[in-house]
Amino acid sequence: MVYIPLHYMTSGNDYYFYFRMGLRELEILQNNPALFFSDFGQHNYNELGEVFSAENSFWDDLAGNVLLKTLALVSFVCFKNFYITTLVFGFAGLTGSLYFFKYFIGFFPSHKNLVAAGSFLLPSTLLFTSGIHKDTLIFISLAALLNFGNRIINGKKVVWDIIYFCAFFLLLFALRNYVAVLFLVAFSTLLVWRLTKWRYIYICLGLVLAGFISFTVVSMISPAHSPYKILIQRQESFRKLKTAHTQIEMPQMEPSTISIVKALPRAVDNVLLRPYPWQFYNFSLSIMATEMWLYLALFLWAVFLFFNRKSFRPTPQLLWSWLLGILAFLIIGYIVSNSGTAVRYRAIYLPIFIIPVIILIRKNLSYKIK
Repeated sequence: MVYIPLHYMTSGNDYYFYFRMGLRELEILQNNPALFFSDFGQHNYNELGEVFSAENSFWDDLAGNVLLKTLALVSFVCFKNFYITTLVFGFAGLTGSLYFFKYFIGFFPSHKNLVAAGSFLLPSTLLFTSGIHKDTLIFISLAALLNFGNRIINGKKVVWDIIYFCAFFLLLFALRNYVAVLFLVAFSTLLVWRLTKWRYIYICLGLVLAGFISFTVVSMISPAHSPYKILIQRQESFRKLKTAHTQIEMPQMEPSTISIVKALPRAVDNVLLRPYPWQFYNFSLSIMATEMWLYLALFLWAVFLFFNRKSFRPTPQLLWSWLLGILAFLIIGYIVSNSGTAVRYRAIYLPIFIIPVIILIRKNLSYKIK
């Protein structure tokens, strides 16, 4: 998959743009190392701004700074060569796949081949986590957090696991802070289950109900401080970007529960079904759209088999990763108004769903043969 971004690279490609920006940071490193390592806290704004601000704030710029600093260091080792640097990022993306493999093999030790296939061979995931982009680092961070979070809950080498967990969480927060918050929400449900042994489904339902009530009350009392404003600001930031040929119309949302609920069907359609295979005259996008529809067909098949055979009972240690994936998918559906970008964003989370799906199907096929 590393070959694809290299083969189709042009001077206007995101990968090449980030690489050139990384070389500028490398010049700063070589000429003024102190400035290179100290300017994370420097900014051109009167104040840091809101943590979840979508534009014109220190927190929004932080993600780009982390990527460019990382690129500078990698470029130095790679002799400032674009192709070698791209290969390094491509192989680094495999680290995330390895973390997914280690996470899921603990639940499905007798299905190593299927776990490996779901971890390393999903086309969209491979493509969008093998280039010079933030998504590669986000993919690694999420996979590592799932793995180390589960190890912490199980009490294995807790000290080092906590250190790695905190390091990857800080990296994820710097790159895409709202995803880090979603991770904390999902992980907190696992902690509550571990401490109380309540049924996990009740914990999740309680979380949804508490969030629904608190968000509604805050939005009614003080619309200016509504948590829904984060979604709206993120959506507006996408609207302001240069119009692409994969642009789609998104409903204008207001900071109220009613408005968010009304937009839910469109958000689900946006993240799960779009782009439609026939929607855009773009071969690669049509292939990725068809891939997603194939996954949806497999998912529906797995759901049918689950309710008919019930040969697979997921544990809370597995279910919390699904909660994370569902929350992330919903956020993508709400804020992203570009089908091409939605494909790239959701590719990071596909292994969370696809690995259990293909194993459930395999288990039921084996049961039928017997």
